[in-house]
Amino acid sequence: MIVEAIIEQLPAKQELFRCWMRFVRRRRFLRATRLPDDHGNCGGDEAAAAVCRLALFQSVPVMKLVEVVRTIATEPAVYEEMVAFGAKLGKTPVRAQDSTGFIVNRLLVPYLLDAIRALEEGVGSIEDIDIR
Repeated sequence: MIVEAIIEQLPAKQELFRCWMRFVRRRRFLRATRLPDDHGNCGGDEAAAAVCRLALFQSVPVMKLVEVVRTIATEPAVYEEMVAFGAKLGKTPVRAQDSTGFIVNRLLVPYLLDAIRALEEGVGSIEDIDIR
């Protein structure tokens, strides 16, 4: 299993994946989407079917939740393998589809925006809103 946690810059990710492809036979990528090379491929259909992402949350040792995110090409067996792996890490796996923000961030962003609106409307101070 390969866990990719490199900087969010496409050229760096492409180079890392090119290096991996030379050495890895059975591919399990923990990424939300396929990462194409300069020619638009990422190891063919075999690699696409083995793409899955475990989205961990800060602080990783404390937070029990992990989103297990599948793409439209992820094989069911790969997905179940990653759900089981998340549980082996001592986390609570949540099954998610590959979409903007997955589940947690889609719920979090409106909450944060409402907190900003409450501050702007004078409902409470930053400290008071943050405590809640």
